[in-house]
Amino acid sequence: MKVLIAGVVAFVLAMAATPIVGRGTVTVVPSQRIHNEAAVVATVSARSSVDLRSFVPREGLTLVQFTADSCDVCQTVGSHLEALAKNYSHIKLRKVEVDGRGSATARMYSLRSLPEIWLFEDGEFYSKDHEEIADRLTDGF
Repeated sequence: MKVLIAGVVAFVLAMAATPIVGRGTVTVVPSQRIHNEAAVVATVSARSSVDLRSFVPREGLTLVQFTADSCDVCQTVGSHLEALAKNYSHIKLRKVEVDGRGSATARMYSLRSLPEIWLFEDGEFYSKDHEEIADRLTDGF
């Protein structure tokens, strides 16, 4: 099981390398703010900066995918990450839709490519290194 999960995670994370193009802004739409931390998959579409502390659950492992509607690779990676989160109860997924390099969120988090994937554990940043993420997600298998 660990090898299967590690393989899927490594494949998905290896696909995450599309440079951010264009300009835009990012904003949290209040109606889309997550109130249910137990939700397996949640997405925020934003037009100004996004505070990840209010978006990431305080317990467990959470993958945060920075993504864009115009990014085909983002959509493919996102569907694999959603399946991973739905099949493994210890993983949650949060998606932040970024509108381009000029956006407040892209600048705030120094995003250089999309999709970019970060791992949080118990609400705290853990890593954005793909190998570290794969290792941590497969601990215990």
